[in-house]
Amino acid sequence: MITPRLAPLAKLLVATLLAVGFACTPPKGERIVLITLDTLRADSFFGSAERPSSMPRTLALAARGAIYDHFYAATSVTQPSHASMLTGLHPWQHGVTRNGQLLSGDVETVAESLAAAGWETGAVVASFPLAGSFGFAQGFSSFDDHFDHRHPRESWEDHSIPGQRFYNTAETITDKAITLLDHLKGKRQLLWIHFFDAHSPYGDSAGLEPIRMVQIMRPIRRGRPVEAVLQRARRAYEADVAAMDRQLSRLLSRLDADSDRFTTHIVVAADHGESFGEGGALAHGKRLTPEQIRVPLFILSPRIEPGRKERIAGSVDVAATLLDLAGLPHRGPAQSLLAPPLRPASAVGMRRTFTRVVNEERSDGTKIPILGHRFFAVGRDGRLVLGNGQELLPAPTSSTLSRAEGDRLLALFAQFEQQLDSAHSLSATDDESRRALRALGYVD
Repeated sequence: MITPRLAPLAKLLVATLLAVGFACTPPKGERIVLITLDTLRADSFFGSAERPSSMPRTLALAARGAIYDHFYAATSVTQPSHASMLTGLHPWQHGVTRNGQLLSGDVETVAESLAAAGWETGAVVASFPLAGSFGFAQGFSSFDDHFDHRHPRESWEDHSIPGQRFYNTAETITDKAITLLDHLKGKRQLLWIHFFDAHSPYGDSAGLEPIRMVQIMRPIRRGRPVEAVLQRARRAYEADVAAMDRQLSRLLSRLDADSDRFTTHIVVAADHGESFGEGGALAHGKRLTPEQIRVPLFILSPRIEPGRKERIAGSVDVAATLLDLAGLPHRGPAQSLLAPPLRPASAVGMRRTFTRVVNEERSDGTKIPILGHRFFAVGRDGRLVLGNGQELLPAPTSSTLSRAEGDRLLALFAQFEQQLDSAHSLSATDDESRRALRALGYVD
């Protein structure tokens, strides 16, 4: 029993022990992780009536956080969509409108913003299109873009591939990512990890005999049935996605193991999807189909309420969310997904541009010349509409537009077209663009 005379001494002893205990417990660090999944279809992640999810482990982990059912890629190709996720700008603003272009050093990336604020930054990318030579290393103090698997050609999009080394599979990427985690020392860390497995060739990550696009195009060009090879390709694709799921689960478990040292925020997003004959479309890049632009996004963070989110979001919103997680301001058209939308949620994007007239070869053997620009908008009610400043092409899932709505979309696409055709990017607050966006409910 502690006598009244000793009580003050006991209180002092307890206070001293508590102070020493707290002093021995270092404060947690902060870690923000962006994981981008190349060529991942929404139904391969979420599952559908026809097939279960090919990523059950990752989907189960995602259920702990916020899952966005209506997330749209900026384009249906890799470089422009990644540039939008890293800058918070649309392709017609940051200038990367097709594969093979360089992300300008004049455009500030999320990594540059965080590095300037004292964050340690590191990245591991899985394929040549995101190599540092294309400008994607801006702001990263550590950037791993060394690849093992060969490309069948010596060049890609008119760029020579060093040693024809083009990509890595998920096991290698996860090993490299874990090594990066082991070497980073900063109390505030930004990591970007990119996986390429769902991209063609199909089946290689799963250890199958790879199926390349040339094997799909050969019977089409000879006028032969293609359904069987498309089904084999889809099965091989899903096997690759399942292989990626296993490795991504390993990475997420490793991040979770550091929970005593870091408060971790994880944003996982696909850059675009893939087509296997739906509506005649194949692969990606020449169409803006739902299979190619509606893709998975989920966020694991103590800063965001878990659950399925109906909010419409786009690639640009990834950058704003990363900056918000770091406590930094963001500019431009993007909105952070941590906060309620300041305006009715929506997404806009575009088909990639081309340096020359090309044909889209469809699964039935027809060839459709690709002419002019093509944009898309997903409005507050979920309607997907395609077009440009001269015409609108409602997608099959769209309901009929009123004349007023059609005129507003034409004006909106005309503004995007003007910015795209100009030699410089216009400000997101350009008065005329802003009026068109406000009329559609896309800005406050």
